[in-house]
Amino acid sequence: MGLIVGYQGHGIGYLGLACGFGIITGWFIASFIGALIGLFVTMINGFKFKYFRTLFFDISDVNGKIKFTIRKFTPISSYLTIKTGLTDKEDKMISVMHIAVMWAVSILIFAMAHFGTQGRVDDLYEDNVYTFLWGMAFAVVLDSVFITFLAISAHVNAKKSLRGRLKQIGKAWINGSRLEDMALPPHEQLGLKTTKYDILSYEGLRFMQKLWLGSYSELLPIVECLEGNLAEGYLRSEATIYNIIIFYYSYINPNAEKAVYYFGEAEDDLKHDMDSNGRRTMAYYEYYILGQKEQAKKTAMDGLRVIDKFSICDEEREQERKLLEYILYEAE
Repeated sequence: MGLIVGYQGHGIGYLGLACGFGIITGWFIASFIGALIGLFVTMINGFKFKYFRTLFFDISDVNGKIKFTIRKFTPISSYLTIKTGLTDKEDKMISVMHIAVMWAVSILIFAMAHFGTQGRVDDLYEDNVYTFLWGMAFAVVLDSVFITFLAISAHVNAKKSLRGRLKQIGKAWINGSRLEDMALPPHEQLGLKTTKYDILSYEGLRFMQKLWLGSYSELLPIVECLEGNLAEGYLRSEATIYNIIIFYYSYINPNAEKAVYYFGEAEDDLKHDMDSNGRRTMAYYEYYILGQKEQAKKTAMDGLRVIDKFSICDEEREQERKLLEYILYEAE
């Protein structure tokens, strides 16, 4: 009897591992599917492709050319597409399309897991393969529930959440309003519902605004807020925030220890970032932290060569040009 009990306990342990691996795998798959569907839905609605990132792979539009690179591993798949003149009606319609397709795919995966176990229901809890499939299907469906909740919450609480405020700012900026002229108080003063990711996005915009206005004394609290809200471990989706922090500790408030630390976290992405803002961050780091004068000049020139293809906001191009020209002047 002891042998039988011991065997059953051992089997339950394996089943638990199988289910756990299934859920983890399902999470990766759900993230990949969600990003892929979002990319598809936005592009058929006239958005411009910027990048798609998953696991070790990065597909990006680099100055008008599609580039495929192998990058540092990231557990979350992400994408970026941009469109000018996006109306609230179009935005809601795209969200509904995204959710609808996500649920269709999730139900399909769940059905495949269910019918794949038909005829073996009696053995389901003793078969690691099928337990793995159920765990994976569960994770995919749970992700769809989460995305649906976020989408509905974003629209229902558009005026009560920081994410809603960010969408308003983004639309206004893309459609010609200047970031310098916008009222952007610290997120704490807004009293809006938020997440760490929303805080990073909003405070990142505030950093750019203060930098462009020359209000350098107001940047430290923003940078400290960004540092405090970064995820545990480097995520490629936060690469822009790392660029901001590296630039700040390289030039605005030189701190070699911090600059080197954050650069080490984001090095793979920053070295492959051929957009003007990425080249600018790299140039300032090379000049002020590494003392590599000639390399900094070359990097800054690379950024200037593609400045006209960078961003869809005239203000951002204008400011990046000034920063790139300044480092070239300093390095002479």
